[in-house]
Amino acid sequence: MRTLLTAVVLCAGPADVLFAQQPSAPPASAIRYSVNKSLRLLESASAETAQQRKCFTCHGQALPAVVLEHATHRGFTIDATNLQRQLKHTFDHLQRSQERYRDGRGTGGQVDTAGWALWGLEAGQQTPHDVTDAVMTYLLGRQDDSGRWRCSSNRPPSEKSHFATTYLALRGLQTYGQEHDADDIARATTRARSWLEQTPPSDTEDRVFQLLSLPYVELNEQRERFTEKLIGLQRDDGGWAQKMDMDSDAYATATVLYALAEGGMESASPVYQRGLKFLTDNQQEDGSWHVKSRSKPFQTYFETGYPHGKDQFISMTAACWATLALLHALPDEQSSPASPDTQVHMSEFTDNFDTETRHGRLAERGAWQFENGIARCIADPTLYRKFKNHGPILKWPRKFRDGTIAFEMKARDCQRVVFTLNGDGHIFRVTLADEHPEATAGPSKVPTRLIAWATKSSKQNKGTTIRPAGLPDLPAVNEQWVAVRLKVQGTRGVLNIGDFRTEITHDALARDKTMVMLTFAYGELAVRRMKILSDGAAEEPQDRAQKRALNEKR
Repeated sequence: MRTLLTAVVLCAGPADVLFAQQPSAPPASAIRYSVNKSLRLLESASAETAQQRKCFTCHGQALPAVVLEHATHRGFTIDATNLQRQLKHTFDHLQRSQERYRDGRGTGGQVDTAGWALWGLEAGQQTPHDVTDAVMTYLLGRQDDSGRWRCSSNRPPSEKSHFATTYLALRGLQTYGQEHDADDIARATTRARSWLEQTPPSDTEDRVFQLLSLPYVELNEQRERFTEKLIGLQRDDGGWAQKMDMDSDAYATATVLYALAEGGMESASPVYQRGLKFLTDNQQEDGSWHVKSRSKPFQTYFETGYPHGKDQFISMTAACWATLALLHALPDEQSSPASPDTQVHMSEFTDNFDTETRHGRLAERGAWQFENGIARCIADPTLYRKFKNHGPILKWPRKFRDGTIAFEMKARDCQRVVFTLNGDGHIFRVTLADEHPEATAGPSKVPTRLIAWATKSSKQNKGTTIRPAGLPDLPAVNEQWVAVRLKVQGTRGVLNIGDFRTEITHDALARDKTMVMLTFAYGELAVRRMKILSDGAAEEPQDRAQKRALNEKR
């Protein structure tokens, strides 16, 4: 979650002093205990949901996937097999309905279903695909003239708010929208910005998703005003209610805390601490939270194993939000190796390409081969078209801020090779292209260049293009092993490609990084000696060992 400081956190008013005198929130050990109990229930209930229902469910697949992904960042061991099963279940649902999305019909739940599915896939690091492209076409066609995306259900609180539906659509478009949709997405975002700014929210759910939507429509200047309104609704018991005439409950409290955290509030804030205490005080002994349903059922009831009978679906949804809110109050730690897809947080990572599977490496969109210390792939034109002009890719999920990435590559008959740092959207990209007319694939439409993105979305923000003198294109390095090295410290970066060296200064470089990627188009690419040294996120080995020992005692 983002940790941007806001005036709400920096300015201590009378309410903060009053809140600080209230009983303190539970210690980290108690929060970890609460999260552990909740995770076990969520994992078993999501597995049973996928077993019982062929279709996708928001509370059964998407939100649990988001929770489990966050949990790995806080040092919790998850059932990676179950997580992958939920992600596949979600993707299969979209794939079965691909033509319905492309022609504008959608499925039951309409934009809500599509938006939640995309968020779940985002948590699982699903790359753009012709399936997600079909959903982009659908979302762009479903926006009202007013600028909102309309909720088609009446199942409060989680499926009734046009603000929530609009947030899901905006998030999906900015995560999976492609360059060919950029103009349409920009127009849709502009319309949504006007609607979000001018439409008054009617309940807590509206206010939560109004606040969450602000970064997606570049309305961050409104964050403090909307944050203060939510804080003003906190009850004496530390919780929030869904509506003014209702009591505080875990669903409303947890969604508010999530929105406040995403908006920049630190978990040490008295407001957040009181909300955490409400959640831990109201968690059941079995690890669940009980929230009474306000929806009139229209589907056949089925049992997932989550407690509370016919209230289980909204209770499970509340538990997901509550677990996210609790996780925000814990520091990042290394998670136990559960799957090659699980992010790892170490000070040094080396990939010698000596095995096909390597914890911390993903190989996609091609028949990658790993032997004699070299990763090698020949681009398949059929797959290139299938993935919307995106070639084979190697990805290393890593969380760091300052660090050094070094590797060697050899290109043969490639149209372009792209090396990218990702975080919340793209951060920095190096593109080496063959721009000669006689090139195998013709002149590249993407020239040799560097791009830094100052904001999180590369879909709406094309970034700052940098073309330093002497930056080599692909023909200059073709058919030879070339060393590539990028060192980032704060806003400064030093890039070496063979004998070429340049320094870049840009605010984007200081952002948190979560992924290193290398991809190419056409021809063949070989890679060896990948090393990632992270300076800004990993703990010292002794500190990590002490934390693990402490957690084992708990």
